[in-house]
Amino acid sequence: MCLITFLAPGVMPVRKELENGLEVNTDGAGFAIVTDEDGWGNHGMLMDKSEKPEMAHMMLDEFMNLREKYPDGPAAFHSRLSTGSAVSFANTHPIAVGGDPETLLFHNGDLSTMISVAEGESDTMRLADDWLPILDLDDWVHADAINWVMERTGSKAVVLTSHPKHQEQAYVYNRGQWLLTPEGALMSNADYLGKGVGWDEEIINGDLWRWNIPGRTRLRNESQRRRKVEAR
Repeated sequence: MCLITFLAPGVMPVRKELENGLEVNTDGAGFAIVTDEDGWGNHGMLMDKSEKPEMAHMMLDEFMNLREKYPDGPAAFHSRLSTGSAVSFANTHPIAVGGDPETLLFHNGDLSTMISVAEGESDTMRLADDWLPILDLDDWVHADAINWVMERTGSKAVVLTSHPKHQEQAYVYNRGQWLLTPEGALMSNADYLGKGVGWDEEIINGDLWRWNIPGRTRLRNESQRRRKVEAR
């Protein structure tokens, strides 16, 4: 799992919720904020990310400070947990769509049943490099196609953009499966609720196991997952 926190214009983050996400998603963090108009009708994009766990809370500090300064555009924060691809800067979200630094993708989920990926390859990178660049995000047929893929795989995605070719600054996919907080943030899963509420863990036969609450859904051997990721 990963956790995407999407903030519509005017919605402010709750630090503890993002810290809860970082506690369980330890393979990198990143954010993007679309800034206000510069006086000529242009918008900018602020972005930072790191694959290093020790940098995660520094990313959060930076995001909280910048969001306070730029509250009027859409924003997103992502804490990553690798389930198939290497922990690297390139695989850390956000990822530029078609190499465009003004159009950034955040993704939570597994698209491998829909997108052909090689062993260790990132499905999110394939989405950003090969699929989204050939689609018109403002075309309802293309938007429905993206939503169809996300819904069928239980994935969530956000594209933030300051590029003038797009009609919107934020595109949120599979909205029906997001969670809405009282403060108005959209969360891609319940990790933001923290240990014992959104997720939990236990040592079993020497390995760390984690699962989502309720019902121990998505039970995984975290120790085994970490060994596989470090071997890449």
